[in-house]
Amino acid sequence: FDNREYSADADEASAKEAARRHIQDGSIGYTNAEVVVKLGGWDLKHARDVAQGCLSALKQLILSDNQLTGKKSLYIRLGCRGDWPNIKPPGWDPSSGVDPSPES
Repeated sequence: FDNREYSADADEASAKEAARRHIQDGSIGYTNAEVVVKLGGWDLKHARDVAQGCLSALKQLILSDNQLTGKKSLYIRLGCRGDWPNIKPPGWDPSSGVDPSPES
């Protein structure tokens, strides 16, 4: 755990700017994140409450779609090409600009 990876930005705009700087510097840890949870300071009880809330939300998400973990696994195996949640067929190239139609 490297605390330097987490910013103390006060608002969303400065957090986005920090993320842009991290990407330019080669740190791409959050570029594909669907959610980033940010704490404005460290309080053990508050951090535990936030962590518990995050875990509860993840559990609800996973239980709401029994195929979610399989779809996410396929997405990762195909190389996280930016087509989540509508995964395109193998061989699809996002730079081609062509949206393949499903094969019948």
